[in-house]
Amino acid sequence: MTKVVGSMKKKLGQLRVTQREEQNELEKTEDKKDLSDTSSYCRVCELNFRTDPKLHETQPLHNVSQTAVQNLNFSAVDVTGSWI
Repeated sequence: MTKVVGSMKKKLGQLRVTQREEQNELEKTEDKKDLSDTSSYCRVCELNFRTDPKLHETQPLHNVSQTAVQNLNFSAVDVTGSWI
């Protein structure tokens, strides 16, 4: 079970790196007036971003991150329902 959780954490980390790269590209191409002066933080993605939060939540990688985090939390509970 520990190997499975470790593997899932590694994949989630890789997903977050990809998401950060995509967000940086989006912010570079976005018109400066559309970017917020302050950044927002997404607890699911663990990502700071300056675009509209509603736009961020509609991005495909945000939804994939959310599903991965939910799966990781589920796999960290053993059969008896207690945390590993």
